[in-house]
Amino acid sequence: MSRGYREPWNARIRSDASLVGRKRKFESTPRKAEVPKRRRTEGEAGDETGYASAPIGFKALESICREEVPENAILELTKKAERFEALLCLEEIRPDLLKLVICSFRLLCSSNNIMTANAEKILRSSKAKNFITGSVLSRFINEMAYSNDSSFGTVVTALTVVFRAMIQRFGESIVHSLPIPQLSTSLAALKEKNLIEDASDLEKKLQDVKELKDEVIRRAKAEHDSQVEPPQNFKEVSVIPEAADLLCSRPFVRENITDRKFKDLDHYLDVQFRLLREDFVMPLRDGIKTANKGKQFSRTKFCKQCKTH
Repeated sequence: MSRGYREPWNARIRSDASLVGRKRKFESTPRKAEVPKRRRTEGEAGDETGYASAPIGFKALESICREEVPENAILELTKKAERFEALLCLEEIRPDLLKLVICSFRLLCSSNNIMTANAEKILRSSKAKNFITGSVLSRFINEMAYSNDSSFGTVVTALTVVFRAMIQRFGESIVHSLPIPQLSTSLAALKEKNLIEDASDLEKKLQDVKELKDEVIRRAKAEHDSQVEPPQNFKEVSVIPEAADLLCSRPFVRENITDRKFKDLDHYLDVQFRLLREDFVMPLRDGIKTANKGKQFSRTKFCKQCKTH
């Protein structure tokens, strides 16, 4: 190309127009829709690689609860365990959805041997425990007392099953936090409104739960007492009651162990000796206290009690 050559003006225009056309074509090309990212959450081990699952919805949970075969329902629930647990973590759950949650818990608690491992994974999770002892369920049970919903009889039945199962799994760590008193109050209110068909049967089931709770507390107390060392060796304790025995209001005795082993022979002999000794000392102590208080009592009966000892 010679040094004096100049590019035609129309060639530059065509070149600029082609660039503009390509630019407009690129801009008119639709972009792919961006997929919303799942919220990042801190994992159990402290890392930040986990993602929060969306809570399971009403229709999905309703479909599980309406499944005719319980095994299939439990299997489907375990598949959606993360979403189910996400629902349990919500601070507010509407009443109709809460009924389905309680129904789901009852399904898990009534699982057979085949599905036990899958159900136990959810039941023993911290999220399940926190929900059962949390304010969401407690508030729902309290509000049942002011409702006119006749379907709450089924809810009460399910809760008795769930509470019993959770006590059996968690023992003393959960019995004091379960909303059993609230459930008893709501059941009485629903019974008064004639909204419960078989109230006597429900009351019996709830009473069984209360008795299980009391038994767990009693065992825990006995376990604690059995670990406490006695003030002195039982071999040094006088068989004949002393003045301190008659004036003491709380003698050192430990509950007899019937459901587990004693630590050793001395532990067994210490417990049995102190219990047997207290069986004889306690009536005498009570009689002396009655006499010292100056209350009216039968002198003949009191003398007979003293002669016995």
